[in-house]
Amino acid sequence: MQVTDSTPHASLPEAEGSILNYTVKLSSTSDIKQLDRIFLEGACQLLPFDYVLLHLSSANGREMRLKRCWDRGSRSYQSNWQQDALTDEQRRLVEKARLSPEGAQATAGGNRQIAAFSRQNDRGNSVSLVVQYASSVSAERLVAFRAFKRIYFNFRSFIDESQRDPLTGLLNRRYFDDCIHRALEVIGSEKSPVVLDAPRRSTDTRQLRHWLAILDIDHFKRFNDAYGHLYGDEILLLFSRIMEQTFRESDLLFRFGGEEFVVIMENANPAEAMAALERFRMAIHAHRFPQGERVTVSCGAIEVAGSLSAASLLGKADEALYYAKAHGRNRTFMYEDLVASGELSEAIINHTAGQVELF
Repeated sequence: MQVTDSTPHASLPEAEGSILNYTVKLSSTSDIKQLDRIFLEGACQLLPFDYVLLHLSSANGREMRLKRCWDRGSRSYQSNWQQDALTDEQRRLVEKARLSPEGAQATAGGNRQIAAFSRQNDRGNSVSLVVQYASSVSAERLVAFRAFKRIYFNFRSFIDESQRDPLTGLLNRRYFDDCIHRALEVIGSEKSPVVLDAPRRSTDTRQLRHWLAILDIDHFKRFNDAYGHLYGDEILLLFSRIMEQTFRESDLLFRFGGEEFVVIMENANPAEAMAALERFRMAIHAHRFPQGERVTVSCGAIEVAGSLSAASLLGKADEALYYAKAHGRNRTFMYEDLVASGELSEAIINHTAGQVELF
């Protein structure tokens, strides 16, 4: 690979060979964030981009972006998460790209071209690409990049749909199993810092710990009984939207089924984790749901430790949740606090089967 114009240039056969390898990598991962990284690396092998920017926008207005750009100092491509807004020029181009399957293109300064491509799903979430490259790039390379981009978009759409709950759009139970096992492996290896999935604020450089919380809507059955299942579904949808608005981009939000939800959070200490859960609990309590109903939620949480299995974590968090249900509901409890105060022992009780498992 030669370097001119401050960016690398590979021969077209070289680049196409790399793209075949990256296409195989795309097809062999079920992790959507890993898919994003593989695509960005492959795109920069194919074209001498100044940068490739992946912009994720949700229906409720949350935005994230992953950028891979050429660094002149190290003479290599570098990737980093950024949570600041797109530039005005980039945003205008993305808006135009959403109206055309072929994307949108404009001339930038310094003999450069800037192009954007966008896909939006049925839930209103969009994935957009913004790329900048030299005007001298050949038409053959651009055709190859567009083909690789289509493959990526198709794989991403398939993975995203397979990981989502069809009603709420939150992550589903199957994807939770992948996430929690991966988190336990990383935490157990004592690697630092731990980054499970999504980006955090770039200014937060503290040692972060993971927390798992089970959230259960109180007396949910009475809403279905009083107003029917369509009303119950509306509560679940509003509940999930408040989750997305209250928790951070780095928090993973799951619907387990029925009225039960799970959050995996990154926080520096137990007080921050408790504050995040309490902020959500109070947001639910303050929201006026349809029919003028007040909805409340009970929460049980535990720190994710590498020495525990996924089943143990869920069992202990469920014990804290059960304690909240038994002590007035609309409350949040940490498992560790309940054990320290003597309210719970290290035995996990199966309330439905009446069995006790010791860990």
